[in-house]
Amino acid sequence: MRKHTRWTVSIALLLLVSLLAVPGLAAQGRQPETTLGTLAPTTPGPLSPNRPLLDGGLLYKTSLDIGDLGFAVYDPGTDTWGDLTPFDTGCQMAVSATGQLWAYDHNGWISVYDPSTDTWGYIVDAPPGATGSYCNLEMTNDGQLLYTEAWGTTLWHYTAGVWVSIALPFATDAMGDYDPTTDQYVIGEAWTTNAHWIDTDTWTMTDYYSPVGNGEYSRFSVVMGNRYYFEAGGSSIHYFDLGNPSAPPVDTGVVAGWYTGAAGDRADGLIYISSLDGTQLWAYDTVTNGLTPLTGGGYGYHSSLAFTGTGGPPPNSMHIGNIWGGLSWDPYGRTMLRMNVLAHDQNDAGLGPVEVYASISSPCGGPFARTRLTKSVSGVARFHWGCKSAGDWQFCVDNLSKAGYTYNPADNEVPICYW
Repeated sequence: MRKHTRWTVSIALLLLVSLLAVPGLAAQGRQPETTLGTLAPTTPGPLSPNRPLLDGGLLYKTSLDIGDLGFAVYDPGTDTWGDLTPFDTGCQMAVSATGQLWAYDHNGWISVYDPSTDTWGYIVDAPPGATGSYCNLEMTNDGQLLYTEAWGTTLWHYTAGVWVSIALPFATDAMGDYDPTTDQYVIGEAWTTNAHWIDTDTWTMTDYYSPVGNGEYSRFSVVMGNRYYFEAGGSSIHYFDLGNPSAPPVDTGVVAGWYTGAAGDRADGLIYISSLDGTQLWAYDTVTNGLTPLTGGGYGYHSSLAFTGTGGPPPNSMHIGNIWGGLSWDPYGRTMLRMNVLAHDQNDAGLGPVEVYASISSPCGGPFARTRLTKSVSGVARFHWGCKSAGDWQFCVDNLSKAGYTYNPADNEVPICYW
């Protein structure tokens, strides 16, 4: 009887190890998280009366589970939640330097959120072969979209109107974050809490190694103050000093929950943390190392957070509100590119005449530099370029110019290139 009992236990352990070792099987359920949950601390803490939350931004919450349509917003100033139009995404959402919310749409494209109408607008198709399953999306100061998937070994970046792939020497997790104040992009490694800082200009990499264990679909990852904060599987909050790659992660001693999601309010030095199912919410103060419980909202499993901050471009600035157009043919049978560019000020109002500098590449050669003035009434600059053969075309806005106004590509509402 004893031999039979030991044999049964051994088989059970073998099956569990097999599930953990095969990503496809683990992804079908929550066995790793359920099993590791017995090791998770039951009481968050230590708690402290943090400095008051500042009413200077909004916290958005979604789920990384495809088919879970929960989408909600939290106001730190009133400690209240509000439901928004259902939205289906499998990615950690991106926040631009100007406070715009970008997300992977389960239909297979990238969208930007308009809080004034509670609607999403199509921007560009997702990277080739993207599944949108437990992925991470970020946006850099210069308008690059960055995309990785759990257990994938490819980093996709969207720039100059095309997705470009970079092979990684490790498998990624859903963990990742970009800090627009320091231009630091860090992504996590699957099944570990190792981190990798990637320079988005040179694509060189700095590695950080951690002894802290991890399971599947970790989401707590915040880059703030030259640190990379993380938590996985019920561990306390840790951080890497990004300026010291050889140093081990620092244990803050603060525990919020088990497989938590997180988003940083960098202006106030706070990290918002949600429980796995979103029913609990805390604010972690990176200055005082204190944890404050807030009102949670139950909006789905594998909760994911994004903090938009006050956002918005600076005064007396301008940006591209839209680019549209396409190919047509003139009476002589030549291919003709017809493009329109809409220029706005920081309040999304027309600016009158604005010089738009653009470059056009076509099967006939290029790029060819062109300058057009936007119309006083419509605010649209129209570009035309003819070519006698069809093929690959590219239209990119290089700059906007108007006396008394500044232009920053990161303020744009759409990618600056059109294919």
